[in-house]
Amino acid sequence: MEMQSGLSLLGGVALAIAAGMAWWAMASRRRGPAKAALPAAIVGVLANVIYVSWALADHGLVETFRRNEEAALLLASLISIVAIGTHFTSTLRGLDGFLFLVAALVDFVGLGTSTPPAGEPQYRSWYISHGLSFAVSSACLFVAGTTAMVYLVVHRILRRKKLSLIGRVPSLEALDRFARWTLAIGFPIFTYGVLTGLCGIAHRKDIGHSKWYLDPSALSVGLSWLFYAWLCFSLVFRTRLRGRKAAVLIACGMVLVVTSYFVVEFGSPIHR
Repeated sequence: MEMQSGLSLLGGVALAIAAGMAWWAMASRRRGPAKAALPAAIVGVLANVIYVSWALADHGLVETFRRNEEAALLLASLISIVAIGTHFTSTLRGLDGFLFLVAALVDFVGLGTSTPPAGEPQYRSWYISHGLSFAVSSACLFVAGTTAMVYLVVHRILRRKKLSLIGRVPSLEALDRFARWTLAIGFPIFTYGVLTGLCGIAHRKDIGHSKWYLDPSALSVGLSWLFYAWLCFSLVFRTRLRGRKAAVLIACGMVLVVTSYFVVEFGSPIHR
């Protein structure tokens, strides 16, 4: 168990170092820190992947996706992979540092989470797709929210006319487009995760005819889904919802996702 905790810690530290190197490269315009950020990020992703692979071999697919720490490490790895992609994209150069930081925070949060006690399995094979869909959709929504926050920062920089930073940060157009695309990808997958969750509740005998819809996790996830459904509809059909307003709403959506995670972790009986 100490080895697994060490791998998780190594992943978080490596991703934090990658974030620091990426920020240093952005602030100083030096290529050295940028080159150092990539191997640090790869080390972080590999540490997380080894941990999750060990869990898969030891616990199996269903039990691994039920365990909170493994789910957090998978999410951190997915965010890191997107960050590595932006590292090689000239129009999004500088965004990688923020995404590496978010991945590192998710990694460290995973260290402090608890795993539901073992007992009679209530989950079926559908839970694999349920866990994967929430991991992928959460990664997309986290990336969209982080990109929106960077948009707000860059927007503030431009308003204050800090010319020294122009050219070191991504353009507003590139950030807006990337946030919208990741949101468009993440929301349908998030919807699939919600639907498979409802199917799982219907097949669980321990819940029976209880008022599961009053469970804190069901309420928080349902609220998040309604917010994202309204947001996606508005971004497509309301032409006025652009720029800074859209970025604020996308960032608020990420806050809702984070809140839902902690509600599921600490206040949901049906997830125990």
